Amino acid sequence: MLEELADKSERAYCSLLKGLVKHGNYDQAVQVYRKMRDAKLVPDSQAYAALIGAVLYTQSEREERVNVITGYLKEMSKHGVAPTLEVFNQFLRVLSFGPKTNKYQNMALSVLREMKKLHIEPSLTSWTQLLLIFYPIDGKEYNSSVMRTVLSELTGKELEWRHPEDAEFFPIAMRKIAACLNDVDLAYELDALLNHGNNAAMLSSFAHVSLYYTNLFDVLMELETFDKVVALWEQLVPNTYSPNRFTMKNFIDLVDRCGAVQLIPRLWSDVVSFDGLSRATDGPMMVDRLLAIMIKHTEGDLADEWKSKFAEIVVGVQTRCPLVAEEQNDRRESRGRALNRMEWTAPMLGNLLLIALRCNGFDEAWKIFEVFSPKRASFVGSPSGRSLAALVAACVDREDVGKATSVLEAMDDLAVEEAKSSAQLLRGRADLALQEGQRALIDRILARKDKPVKIRIAETSLY
Repeated sequence: MLEELADKSERAYCSLLKGLVKHGNYDQAVQVYRKMRDAKLVPDSQAYAALIGAVLYTQSEREERVNVITGYLKEMSKHGVAPTLEVFNQFLRVLSFGPKTNKYQNMALSVLREMKKLHIEPSLTSWTQLLLIFYPIDGKEYNSSVMRTVLSELTGKELEWRHPEDAEFFPIAMRKIAACLNDVDLAYELDALLNHGNNAAMLSSFAHVSLYYTNLFDVLMELETFDKVVALWEQLVPNTYSPNRFTMKNFIDLVDRCGAVQLIPRLWSDVVSFDGLSRATDGPMMVDRLLAIMIKHTEGDLADEWKSKFAEIVVGVQTRCPLVAEEQNDRRESRGRALNRMEWTAPMLGNLLLIALRCNGFDEAWKIFEVFSPKRASFVGSPSGRSLAALVAACVDREDVGKATSVLEAMDDLAVEEAKSSAQLLRGRADLALQEGQRALIDRILARKDKPVKIRIAETSLY
């Protein structure tokens, strides 16, 4: 390639060198540099920046990387090539991959001092690399002084794009605040910087937005008051931020801990909005958790307004995630129907059924039982005894002996502990006309000794 160069000027060599580095041909780039040196040609600052960045790939020994870069910097000084922002940023980037020692941290600070001496203002990329050097390991606690210094340098400024990787600053800084410092004041300070002027434009991609706000909510959900978390959630979701399943799970848990029953319909709306139910790993976890919370908060008296909203959720769950066995789901998808593939478990169906009953939805509860009963072997686990017992009680209240005994038969087959109390309930209603087979079922259940519950254990936990 060198021999084919018609123009063997410094400019041509530098262009070739930078192109080789850009496309990952690092060893060849070094060969071009050596040819230039042999020919008494001097690389420009951009070529030196490329060479410094390439050190990560041409030198396996970390200490040797610093030695090579120091050699490049000495050559630049000797030939009067002024270092640029990109030269220093590449040096900081190499240091961020070095040992997690005070020596490398002090080197990084020396680089910043040299930049200040040369009146080169650090870019956001410079600060990003500094944070990676001082806070290298997520989950480990560090001193917050460097983060505070960085934010004090930037607070109140209108930020500009000065380097291709400047967009990494906000998401990485917030990740370090969440994972290494766990400081709500620093999180708010960084967020204020983001929302100053047009700085929010620095979050230039969906991935950057997602990483930034995921970590912001991680900090706030742990340290901030519930009302402030909810206010920010309502401000950002879904117009600015689409939470991932882990953030959704954490927010659902927070709502549960604070007993904010009024937010449950909003939670369901968010889960649906982000299409979380279409992913097999997300659907069961989200639905299972929401149903468990609804069960918890419908145990006592519930206002008719919330009963109506919860009843809508019961219908919505089934609309979004049809209550069919997995093999049926596969067949429907093979016919081209766009169904959400979510494997329902028997405990989830039991919770759904119980919520329907508590929200005055007997017909809806019975539909759920009709889906489960004939194919109960297809569903993992067993519905809770209290959900089936509640259905028996509701049938008795309606004086529907046929339905009551159908549920009782399923309870007996599943060896549900509450089967005896439900059988006693039926027997105690002298006004109900029981057929001979129905009486025999009740007598058999009441005469039977307790036996271990038959449950198919799921291979993996849903939550």
